[in-house]
Amino acid sequence: QGIPYSKAFFFDVYNAEHDLLSPREMAMIERHDMDHSGSCMKELCTWCQIEVAQARRAGHLDSYEAQCIQDRILEFRAAMDGMYDYTDQ
Repeated sequence: QGIPYSKAFFFDVYNAEHDLLSPREMAMIERHDMDHSGSCMKELCTWCQIEVAQARRAGHLDSYEAQCIQDRILEFRAAMDGMYDYTDQ
């Protein structure tokens, strides 16, 4: 079983360049084997959905904006699921 993008050569590079996750957040996802499973990606998508919901409740997004962002998150997750399904064959 492989993965479409390795942690070391994809995720870690972008995380270092853009400060996507804090060291604390990185520690929270360490239990997922990012190099052999899509479970980390699914958890990160869930975190994004929670952030959108919190932004909506706080009034930073209207309902239309929140729904559009949630739709994009779900589209991304579905695309990534397809990639992981393909590499698991």
